[in-house]
Amino acid sequence: LFEHMLGKRLNIRMQIDNMQAISAITKGYSKKLRYLARTQRVCIGLLNECLNDEELQYSVEHCPTLRMKGDLFTKALNAPKFLEALKMIRMHMKYEVSR
Repeated sequence: LFEHMLGKRLNIRMQIDNMQAISAITKGYSKKLRYLARTQRVCIGLLNECLNDEELQYSVEHCPTLRMKGDLFTKALNAPKFLEALKMIRMHMKYEVSR
């Protein structure tokens, strides 16, 4: 949709905090991560094909866990980490909760 509206190809950067997952995507398969298709609905082979298709312009890069914005939506975080995650996606609380 954005490519059609802007009239140009967009580069897609996959930022992943797991080096094993990056290695699996680069290779196209991982014996240890073969369960992902069943449990997470993620196909490593498809991600590898997208990464190797020059027309799509995908790239994969490591993102330190402390800067991973997606953890807010995928993990249970304790209060300090939750507040930090909210700041990363620019959702600040107006009032701090006092104890």
